[in-house]
Amino acid sequence: MIQRIGRYRRIIYLIIALFAAGAVWFVAGCDEKSGESAQEPNSAIIKSYQKGPYEVKVRLASDAITIADQLTLDLSAVADEGIDVTFPKVQDKLGRFTLAGQTETESALFSGNRVRHVKTYRLKPFLAGDYTIPPLTVSFAMPGQSKGETGEIQTEALDVRVTSVLSKDGSETIKTIMPPEPLPETINPWLAAAVIVAVLAGLGGFLGFRRFRRRRNGVETAVSRPAHVLAEEELELLFSENLIAAGHYKAFYQRLSAILRRYIENRFGLRAPEQTTEEFLNIMRTAKELTAAHKQLLKSFLLHCDQVKFAEHQPAADEVRKMTEACRQFIRETREQAEAESNRQKTEAPADAV
Repeated sequence: MIQRIGRYRRIIYLIIALFAAGAVWFVAGCDEKSGESAQEPNSAIIKSYQKGPYEVKVRLASDAITIADQLTLDLSAVADEGIDVTFPKVQDKLGRFTLAGQTETESALFSGNRVRHVKTYRLKPFLAGDYTIPPLTVSFAMPGQSKGETGEIQTEALDVRVTSVLSKDGSETIKTIMPPEPLPETINPWLAAAVIVAVLAGLGGFLGFRRFRRRRNGVETAVSRPAHVLAEEELELLFSENLIAAGHYKAFYQRLSAILRRYIENRFGLRAPEQTTEEFLNIMRTAKELTAAHKQLLKSFLLHCDQVKFAEHQPAADEVRKMTEACRQFIRETREQAEAESNRQKTEAPADAV
């Protein structure tokens, strides 16, 4: 039993290790993808400005677009908590760009008591050519003060090239077909996770099937040796442990009743170990394998054992001796019946053959 538990423990550790490896693989794949998406485009323009405790960052999505594209301009300002930040108000135009929309993100704590404020402008060109985004002013003020009274930061002008989607002769330019993209060298993390789950499910099903087969064949394996031999060996081992002398009455009676129940299962094929005493006695009333005397002996034996196991009854030495002898008597008499039946069948076989 201990070896079996150790083997199952190793299998559990293996399953946990496989799950951990799959999780690391999956997270690494996701981090790699997120890292790639977090990289700024090569044509993006990012400029930072600082004045005292105030910071402003400008991010222009690209310095070259077509007239069919929209351009995103982000302004972010960082100041101490409680400072009022005012971004430039743009109505319809920003330079030659038409304002397609603007949003201001809810302020969020950045570091310590510092707060980040972000405003995004979506710009759309009208004609091809060179565009300039004029300088923009971000104002900072203490609560109750007017705009810009505490400080201001002005950004630099930014140049953007807008090109047409048509060729010089007025026709639409068709780009050449790009060569096929090579397959990614890394394995899809979702596919890897699915493979790991499938392997673990197969392993769990195999182990469950083996355990079911062992439990189903357990009785047949035990019966490969005579039932009374196994029971007598278990009784000798129980008596050698001197549990009664040590005062362990409950443990002794639990072992003693378990030995007799296993013997009944191996001897008569009755599932005695899996039933309560009441359930077992109800079956015994109609069992043809046992005589009335044996049924009464079993009833007295099992009820006495239950008193010790569940009612905290401490039996006297004479009661222990009687119950032990009752167990031995039942095994001895049912064993003798089995041998007598076997001898009778052997003696009757030649007559039947004739």
